[in-house]
Amino acid sequence: METRRKVLLYGNSLILAGLEASLRACSFLDVIGLDGPATQATFLASSPNVVIFDMAAIQPEFLLAQTQALPGLLLIGIDPESHAVLLTGQAARSITLDQIMQIVLSQAKDDLHRPSMGEVSA
Repeated sequence: METRRKVLLYGNSLILAGLEASLRACSFLDVIGLDGPATQATFLASSPNVVIFDMAAIQPEFLLAQTQALPGLLLIGIDPESHAVLLTGQAARSITLDQIMQIVLSQAKDDLHRPSMGEVSA
């Protein structure tokens, strides 16, 4: 059985809207869009593998708590004004939307080929 990976988009910028539309076209991804205030319970209930967020819409302390609660969570922060990108705590400059898509897709494909804790490899 194929496991779909969850991508949560948090914020309401045009950049996130474009990413959301592109990611929804990928059959192996479940894409969840949140544009209102989120609680830790909301994040944990969705169990995302990747969170792409508007850096102006969320507090860093909140994200730190999520990474502690969900080990292996990939965070991609986007500043819609400067187009700066923060990738799991490391700043990356001059990154395009296509490159962000490739990072998310690569992460999802790697996860699909990695046995989960409940799977036994032959």
